[in-house]
Amino acid sequence: MITLSALLAGYESLRRFFEPKPVGNLLWVLVAGVIGFAGNELVAIYRIRVGRRIGSAALVAVGVHPIPMTSPH
Repeated sequence: MITLSALLAGYESLRRFFEPKPVGNLLWVLVAGVIGFAGNELVAIYRIRVGRRIGSAALVAVGVHPIPMTSPH
């Protein structure tokens, strides 16, 4: 399923590159992006907290990976 999604995304991006169309509903695109970003941040924070509480370096690493701007490295 991941391969199929990647192929479809690649096809659509190439198609849009050669046949551009104006982007509509920019407000909804912005809202969806902000919601997605916030959701990813909340999940990462949750993983870090739980990983530290249970002593799981792997879970902390998975939580830190998507938010490199706030990681201590």
